[in-house]
Amino acid sequence: MTAQLLAELAEHLSGELRLRPLLERVLRAALELLDCSDGSVGLLEEGGGSGQRYRKEVEVGVVCDVGRTFPVTEGLTGMVLRSRGPVVVADYAEVPGGHLHAVDRARLHAAVGVPVLTGPTTGSTPLGALVVFSSDPARRFTDDDVDLLTLFARHAAVALTAARLHEALSERDRAGAAAREREAAAARAAERTGGLLAEVVDHLAHGRTGPAEAAARCALAASRQTAGGAVGRLDLEAVLREEADWAQRTLGLPVRVVVAGAPRPVHPDAGAHLVLALRTAVLRLGTASGAAGLRVGLVRGDEGTSLLVEDDGGTGETPDAELVELVAATTRLGGTGQVTATPGWGTHLRLHLPAASSPAPAATGVLVVDARPAVRAGLVALLSRPGSGVRVVGEVARAEEVADVVALTRPHVVLMRAPHQQLGVPVVALESLPDDVGAAELAAALHRAVVPEGPPAVETTPREREVLALLERGWSDRQIAEQLVITRKTVEKHVGSLLRKHGVPSRTALVASRLQ
Repeated sequence: MTAQLLAELAEHLSGELRLRPLLERVLRAALELLDCSDGSVGLLEEGGGSGQRYRKEVEVGVVCDVGRTFPVTEGLTGMVLRSRGPVVVADYAEVPGGHLHAVDRARLHAAVGVPVLTGPTTGSTPLGALVVFSSDPARRFTDDDVDLLTLFARHAAVALTAARLHEALSERDRAGAAAREREAAAARAAERTGGLLAEVVDHLAHGRTGPAEAAARCALAASRQTAGGAVGRLDLEAVLREEADWAQRTLGLPVRVVVAGAPRPVHPDAGAHLVLALRTAVLRLGTASGAAGLRVGLVRGDEGTSLLVEDDGGTGETPDAELVELVAATTRLGGTGQVTATPGWGTHLRLHLPAASSPAPAATGVLVVDARPAVRAGLVALLSRPGSGVRVVGEVARAEEVADVVALTRPHVVLMRAPHQQLGVPVVALESLPDDVGAAELAAALHRAVVPEGPPAVETTPREREVLALLERGWSDRQIAEQLVITRKTVEKHVGSLLRKHGVPSRTALVASRLQ
């Protein structure tokens, strides 16, 4: 029976080539094998020596700082990676430098971790570690449990290697596409510059100094279009502001700059393309549309980077052909884009390139607005808890900037004090929330504002509904077991089933989804 289950799991894993979904399948399968509902997966980062680190990639049931990196000297994952072999502890409290949330640390007891190795021997290079926790204080993981989990980890290693190879090949394809786009753009810019310089010569030959000066400005702009050098560590905001200053000095065109989101590393290909897009858009809108001013915006988030360039009118009904080509090039690089031209309203260009390893979760996008930095930081910390189903798309301090940032970030909901204008999206007023609002309650209020009719019904058994009702009251597994006269292990199984049925990774997210 075990062999059949492993064969079925291996078949399921072989069909998944995306890294994050694959790791979640690996973890959930491991939990099923050991009849548990809490666990995590960490992957070793490249490099070696005493400074080597691992990244928490996936969690189910527990909160253990997914997305953060830690030295291999910390946590149960670190113990597994250092030993390159299985590690079993009778109580997680014994683990030095553990990263579990305080609530989970008090709830969980025995734990087992095994390495995911590149080969079948203990001397093989570790790729990462699978860790499984038990909430039953009487549970002790046996040698049979370790053997079973190790056998499955070997299947998982093959699938994980395939996923990484697929990711590397996809990255190579993206890099090749980006290089081709840059070459094509450079050729167009060179052709345009040559044509403009010919216009300058012709105007000067006929004594037309005004048109000659205008053509020279356009030629200068075109020559800058593909300039910029290396972009591996490019600060896109600095480039954006530099381009705005140049347009104001050289073209005499006022440019309004809007930036949302904290600075994040930008993939070199994404940075190069966005710089090219910015310079092309400023050139085309600033010299051909007859606009009196431009607005440029940059939005940075976990899912990627967006660029917005707009003029204030003076356009025809058909968007500029080069801007249309920019949208097509962005699509070829795996992003999205849109350009519209409306007489009297102007041209609007919006491009988005996803982060290289973005999981793109289906989460509620929230814009946080408050003049007090400490309040903003506290709200962002509450909303950034793993499993909340919420992602912060930006922070704003000044109320007069909210409308612009909403247009740039397109959040599902805005969290702020009662606004004095219509924003076009739902607003949750800070005044309506209690001073001691918790993470789950805050996330639920935001979800309700976006989907007031509530989530679709989930089929559950009568016993699962009883367990869920007590979870919503904040009861522990022990209290639920005593109330329903069942074992804690049975409670744990019901909780795991509820997490799978509701499609959420943790108890906090489960309660939040039920409060919508």
